[in-house]
Amino acid sequence: MKIWCVAAWCLLVGAGCAPEIDFDDRTYFPADFEETYTMVSPCSESVTHGGNYVQVYASPDALEAFTDPTKEYPVGAILVKSQHRETAPECDYPTKWTVMRKGEEGSAPESNDWGWQQIDGDGAFVLGPQPNGCVTCHAGCGEDRVCTNDE
Repeated sequence: MKIWCVAAWCLLVGAGCAPEIDFDDRTYFPADFEETYTMVSPCSESVTHGGNYVQVYASPDALEAFTDPTKEYPVGAILVKSQHRETAPECDYPTKWTVMRKGEEGSAPESNDWGWQQIDGDGAFVLGPQPNGCVTCHAGCGEDRVCTNDE
């Protein structure tokens, strides 16, 4: 009964409920990323991404390069940016996820071999693997194409 009530509340008010993602082989990041990845950027307002609040998580193999700009991101490194409502600076309820995954050398030369993916609040894939907006904006973030709060 409790689950039904929560689901009904989510449908009625349309807020406060995290979307369901159908994790499969197309999804760049695992369902348990909040537990298995490291949060490298806590909840903060983003000047890009529509002014939403964001949190950034790095996969274990991306962590060293994210924290040390002299290191290169290895193939398979993943960064997940969870995006949240403007009115929720505590970043409790994601509305979408934007993900970067480092590919094999030469797989995407225009983006230093990064692929992007975006999943909306309904769990549907809306962008990927090389959306122009991501590639264009991240071109200004240095050779590795990873923007941080310092850039």
